[in-house]
Amino acid sequence: MLNLGLAYAPKIQNRYPHMLQEDIIIWKRFVVVGDYLPDVVWYDVRCGSFVKLNNESPDWMAKMAFRLTRKRIDVVGRVGRDYWIIELKPRATYDCFGQVIFYADQFRKDYAPIGEVVPVIITDFVDQDILPLCNEVGVLVFEVGQENSGGPIS
Repeated sequence: MLNLGLAYAPKIQNRYPHMLQEDIIIWKRFVVVGDYLPDVVWYDVRCGSFVKLNNESPDWMAKMAFRLTRKRIDVVGRVGRDYWIIELKPRATYDCFGQVIFYADQFRKDYAPIGEVVPVIITDFVDQDILPLCNEVGVLVFEVGQENSGGPIS
């Protein structure tokens, strides 16, 4: 398996790499509830292809393109031998569903983990229309809005 970089304990931090403020709020709610925390987490995990530059481009530019133009998974969590591919969204709709499915598939291809790869959505509000499909294909959904307990709903 490729190296994911620096692993963190799943706890409240001062800073989360490349995470939007609205996503930080959701992640902090999930961490505070604490019932389903991964063993360790990685933030801003890159996956997928990158923009390929022409052969005349300087080496430093090709390295920058590799680092900056790949897709970014909000959080990857290890739960035992399995890996949760976590997408954080204030409102989880069909676009979020597609995003987390893509990220899980790409993570599997790029990192070839030994355990299972589980797509996970953590949100304040989930569109009820996507829940049957999430259940069918194995996407875990956690709704952590202020009135919710934070347990899985799919």
